[in-house]
Amino acid sequence: MTQWNDSRTRLRPSLNRAGVVQAAVDSYGSLDVLVNNTAVFGAGANAVDIPEDVWDMTMRVNVKGPFLCSQAATGRMREQEGGGSIVFVCSVSGVLANEHQADYNASKYGVIGLARCIASIVAMGGSGPTPFARLACRAPR
Repeated sequence: MTQWNDSRTRLRPSLNRAGVVQAAVDSYGSLDVLVNNTAVFGAGANAVDIPEDVWDMTMRVNVKGPFLCSQAATGRMREQEGGGSIVFVCSVSGVLANEHQADYNASKYGVIGLARCIASIVAMGGSGPTPFARLACRAPR
């Protein structure tokens, strides 16, 4: 199994996600798997004490990153024969609350919701007649 691990793909606002998808296709012939495995723990504080900038950063990394990457990947997976697979690495914190991780908990609830929404689109085939991807959401302890 070949891994594509390039520090240029780290999440940042200026990242050209379509370019990253195309680079994977150019290197390997298709985009078979997207693994959304990103997290920052944020403030480690209760909800009323989290600074807004820390809240925003936690949501940007933990929810917006997988959203944008999934958008780019599903576009390619719709086009290619055999589709692809998307894996969201969530967290038990997306199911259970911890009073000192409000930003992290909320973001992981968001990732689970995002995965469910994308799964419903995938199950209906998106804009096509058949499913174009398989989707999994895993919450390690």
